[in-house]
This record gives sequence, structure tokens and C-alpha cells, in this order.
Amino acid sequence: MIYIILATITSVLMLVIVRLFEIYNAHTFYGLIFNYISAFLTGLIYSYFYFQNQYLDFFQAILSNSWNVWILTAVEGVLFISVFYWIAMTIKHYGMAVASVANKMSLIFPVISAYWLFNEYLNAYRWVGLVIAILSVYLTTYSSKKFSFSKTSYTLFPLLVFIGSGIIDSLINYGNKTFIDTIPEQLLFSTFVYLFALFTGFLLLKLDKNKFLQQQNFSWKHTMMLGFILGIPNFYNLVFIIKALNTHVLPSGQIFLILNLSNVISSSIIGYLIFKEKINKMNWLGILLAISSILLIQH
Repeated sequence: MIYIILATITSVLMLVIVRLFEIYNAHTFYGLIFNYISAFLTGLIYSYFYFQNQYLDFFQAILSNSWNVWILTAVEGVLFISVFYWIAMTIKHYGMAVASVANKMSLIFPVISAYWLFNEYLNAYRWVGLVIAILSVYLTTYSSKKFSFSKTSYTLFPLLVFIGSGIIDSLINYGNKTFIDTIPEQLLFSTFVYLFALFTGFLLLKLDKNKFLQQQNFSWKHTMMLGFILGIPNFYNLVFIIKALNTHVLPSGQIFLILNLSNVISSSIIGYLIFKEKINKMNWLGILLAISSILLIQH
């Protein structure tokens, strides 16, 4: 369970740092670019010293890495930053509540995919826990603010957030269970996925003709500083998730479910305690249901 706890802690750190972007007037997308530079460099240093300690040739391992590992790494890198872009578009047209629900509801993907692809057993407790988890996400992110899907030309974005976020977790699980099954391969994946995300970020900036990703009157200093700080827990979060999957303390689908619910609970409580964000009665009920779901899933 230690890696599940560490993955949750690094996720909370990431949420706090992202929240600081707004407070310190940092450019969100540029900060994300610096974050991927930092995550990639952190991964390079961490991986290089690991290979050195194991008397392995780091550069030879990069060159000899199998093509299917590189394909998955590239796909995940593209999805990492693309989902962020879709979340930004969803927030712009429908608000934070819709984006949060679309993103967090994706927790059903790794559970269902693990059930169908790897025959992971779901007893009655876990099925009930999954249903309660979905309800808890809705209640935790519930807002009395009204929104409308009348802008039909933009309804694709919440759907892309939902599907994209789910695919990211499902592919990590699939790769870990099939062909990314050694520590060197896992480290190379955890490192170079951020390089592909970085390249995709530069491409999105190039294609941003409507200047949606641009931001006025931002602080370059805070953008760079927070972006580089964010990259460190970002890299280790992925490392801890993969390590948690390899402990086999629970079926992989349930591990992703617990991680997502932990993030839902942590983000709500951190927002309330540190950033003085309001939590209504529905949100508190959602947090209690999320905790109940985690307890049920472990049966």
C-alpha cells in the first residue's frame, strides 16, 4: 500500500502547485511546458543513476527498447497534454464543474478494461463500490451553478476529456501487464512519455491560431518556477503508480479506482483547508461516499 499512498501524496502536491498557478499569475499552458521539461530531466537523472547502480548501459537500453514500448510511450505523451487542452476548452465553454466530472468519471475505464481484458474478478462488494464511486464523483464536484450544453459545437470536449482520461489509465495498465514488464522499460516509459508530451505541447502552440492558449499579463518568473517544481512530483507520480500496480496487493482496476477516489477526496479537502474553497453539503456527502467506496473495493 505504500506506493498507493506515495502516488496519492504526489498527486496532492501536483494539485497544490497547479492551484498556485492562478494565485501567482503563472501562464497555465507555458507552465505545463516547463513542467514536462522538468519531468523529463528528472526522469533522465533518476533513470541514469538507476542504470549505473545496476551496471547497465543507459544509452544502450534506450536504443534497444522495443518498438511497442516506444509506440505506447508516444501515444501516452500525446494524450497527456491533449487531455489538458480538452479540459481547458471544457472549462472555457461549460465551467469547472463539467470538466471535473468528465475527468474524474473516467475512473470506470481502467476498472472495466481490466475486467474484460485481464479477467480481474469483481465481487458484489466491488461492483457496489464502483457504483458508489461514480455517484461520489458527481456529488464531490457538484455545483449549484447552472450550465447548458446548448453550444452543440463544443459538446465534443467534455466527451474527449472523459474518454481521453480513461484511455490514459487503461493504456498504462495494459502496457504494465503485457510488454512493459521490467524496471528498465518502466523507467524509460516514465521518462520519455514526458518528452513526447513536450513535443505535442509545442505543436499545440504552433496550431493555436485563435490564441486560446495565450494569457495576458502573466509572470514569466512564476511560470517557469512553478512549472519546473511541478515536473518533479509529476514524474514520481507515474513511477509510484506503476510500482503500485506491480505490488499486486489489489487487482489493477481497483488500484486505479482507489487512486482516483483518493485524488477526489484530497483535492476537495486541500481546497477547503488551504485555499478556503467552499464545500457544500452535497460535496461532503460525496467525500463520505468516496471513502465508503474505497472500503468496499478492498473486500
